[in-house]
Parts: sequence; structure tokens; C-alpha cells
Amino acid sequence: MDSKKSKEVKSSSTAVQLLRKSLDRFLAKDMKGWSELCHENVVAEFPFAPEGSPGNVISNGNPYEMRYATFVTFHDGLIVNYREYWNPMVFLAAMAGTRFDQDDSAK
Repeated sequence: MDSKKSKEVKSSSTAVQLLRKSLDRFLAKDMKGWSELCHENVVAEFPFAPEGSPGNVISNGNPYEMRYATFVTFHDGLIVNYREYWNPMVFLAAMAGTRFDQDDSAK
């Protein structure tokens, strides 16, 4: 194997390891640990998130089954861009009865 091909295989292997590590922390709800894998200027994008969606998890007892397409860019071992696509209609159905435009502190 030539050195260019060897570097590509090593780089690909490293990216897979970084992605697995990122996913493991995310699924463990270890957001501090996940953020430590990110560059200080990381760009996180959720292009189809409904406007006003909360940055935290809301538990209302509704079923939630979602498929995601996630694209992650790494540079020097850190996440520099995280883009996640998902179906906003499934999200809104799961959040039925929850409003994002209300100030919770007013309760």
C-alpha cells in the first residue's frame, strides 16, 4: 500500500473512532463529555428544527421514534461541524401539547 493510501485509511479509521466516541457520549447523555470533543468554535446545525425549539429535553410521555442523518466534520481530532437532519413533523407530533413560544419562568 502506498503512503498516500495508508494515510487515507488511517484518517478514515480515526474518523470512525472519533464518531463512535462522540456517539457513545451523546447517547450516554454526557453532554459535557461530548462538548469536550468539540472545537471551541464548533458549528452545530439543525436545519429543520422548528423555530423556538428548546435546547433541552422535554418529557411529556408521548412516543418518540426518529431517524437521523448526521454529518460530522473533524479537524485535528475535534468536531468542527455537526449537522443533523431529522423529520420536524415527527418531532412536533411527539411534542404535541408543548409550546415553545412560552416563557417557562412566567409559571
